[in-house]
Amino acid sequence: MATDDQAERPRLSGRRAEAAVNDARVLATARMVLTEAPGTPMAEIAARAGVGVGSLYRRFPSKEALAYRLCLEGMNAIANVAREALERMDAGDPWEAFVGFVAAAVEAGAGSLRGLAGTFTPDDFLNRVAVDMAGLMQQVLERAQAEGAVRDDITTNDVGLFFEMLRAIRVGDAARSDALRRRYIEMLSPSFRAPANGELSVAPASWAEISGAWNP
Repeated sequence: MATDDQAERPRLSGRRAEAAVNDARVLATARMVLTEAPGTPMAEIAARAGVGVGSLYRRFPSKEALAYRLCLEGMNAIANVAREALERMDAGDPWEAFVGFVAAAVEAGAGSLRGLAGTFTPDDFLNRVAVDMAGLMQQVLERAQAEGAVRDDITTNDVGLFFEMLRAIRVGDAARSDALRRRYIEMLSPSFRAPANGELSVAPASWAEISGAWNP
């Protein structure tokens, strides 16, 4: 015979599962909305996500907290993509692993977070996550360069700004925009490939320039 405690567990599990689904829907909606229009009010985000405003505020007490969570999850996702790319480099062609990293990172949302800069104040933890993500991206790039797959004058900041250029493509619906981003990865990624056809005339963006938007 089930105890009261055992009988309660399925109900708790169901609530947790429902909460996880709602959280995922809210975050997906917020990512789509806030990265394009950071000024969108919480009420509109809740309506688009199909949850009540009160439910949204219970999960995220402010829009700043929501933007923080988006950045945290986005950077962790890109870091995981970089780890997978490093594993592929150990097992296969470094150029294919690098291009695969670019494509997978964009699919994971790379380049979409710039619009959130200035909408909240990053703390030390988030800054460390950003540094860790950048370090993993740098490992991917340096491995590809050491293998002679990517030209030596490309920097991690170049790759990050390439992500942002791709993310700026918004044509038709989301599926069409994603398809066009894949098209332009195929079209433009060969410009990263070694050997270089010539020297670049402009210095790359510095980390101070990149991080300044987030920590003014």
